Amino acid sequence: SILLFFKDCEALGINIGVSPVFPRGSRLQRDADLLLVSASRCLGTWLRVETTEHRDKLRDVLPYLLSLRPPADGVPHTSQGGRGTEGGYPREGGYPEVGQFLMPGLLEAAFEDDKMPEALLSHKALHLISSLLSRRLDSLRGGVPLTAPSSSGGVLAINSPVSPVEVSIACQLIIKLLKAAGPDTAPVYIRDELSKNLQSISEGLREICRQNLASSEAKGGSAGTPGGGGAFWAEATIMLVTVYLHAAAALGPKALGLAYGPGTRGALKAEKAWKASVAALAPLGRAAVAPAESYIYETALGLLATCLATHPPLIIVMTKGNHLANLKNQREIWATIVTQFRGEDNGDGISAGAIGVATAIDSVLEVLRSLSSKARRML
Repeated sequence: SILLFFKDCEALGINIGVSPVFPRGSRLQRDADLLLVSASRCLGTWLRVETTEHRDKLRDVLPYLLSLRPPADGVPHTSQGGRGTEGGYPREGGYPEVGQFLMPGLLEAAFEDDKMPEALLSHKALHLISSLLSRRLDSLRGGVPLTAPSSSGGVLAINSPVSPVEVSIACQLIIKLLKAAGPDTAPVYIRDELSKNLQSISEGLREICRQNLASSEAKGGSAGTPGGGGAFWAEATIMLVTVYLHAAAALGPKALGLAYGPGTRGALKAEKAWKASVAALAPLGRAAVAPAESYIYETALGLLATCLATHPPLIIVMTKGNHLANLKNQREIWATIVTQFRGEDNGDGISAGAIGVATAIDSVLEVLRSLSSKARRML
């Protein structure tokens, strides 16, 4: 089976781009790379449809799967000493992110197998997944436009701009692992593994929010949908905010600032991340997510209320600009959704979800009233 193939590769010490068996840059090494990447694609596809069989074997080979990464320099070396200039794999200008192929299947496995989250956590999967997410978000640098999901869900593309489905899957897996760790242990994982990638993740969030705002302004401030992929990016954005708020709630103001750098500089970068988070949670003129995805939004709002109680800079951000007015507007939008779907076929669930969102917004506003005299005047 494919799991036995990976077990044999582990025994031989074969990894992408380097192994003790083949000379680095040789055709044999490139052929081995092709096999590993192709096998990872196959395994990732299989895991998405079948997670109940061979669970023990999958957990047994998990450490090796998580180790499948390119060499430290990230660039293939040819046998002539050049870099990526010979024929053969890789052809796209570098090594692929094998984690892209495995992550959807690992997410399915984490929900189907009660032992899988613990196994992932024990092998530093939180760091690996957040690192992969931060690297993929880096593909948006330079104003690369947001794209719609591909027919494959936007997960299996090599060296392409990140897709909203890919972001959502990575965030769901991170959140699943944090919940599995529990309230006592999750802060340790966040501090030791997730915080190292927090700056890149929040920079990606800021770029997504910038493009969403530009898209809205281009439509004259109308409701619209953000970027290419519309509702998909709206959901992915809220998922990113949820990951950030989980981290912020666990770290506290001082450690959060240090995650961005020492002193005032780190605090300013953290403030920019707060602004992006609040902008994503309270967009102008449209629901933050599709009504069917209200549970995602409700979770993020609950974390926002928690962070308000412990992060004074967030209170300042919330009471500046139009953020508070936009959040109150969200309250009105979701109250309308409650009425719109109530009594319709299959609409009661959506209506109940919208009630949950409206209640969560009320909780955020109430926390602001209790903590900020300026908020009391504005509300």
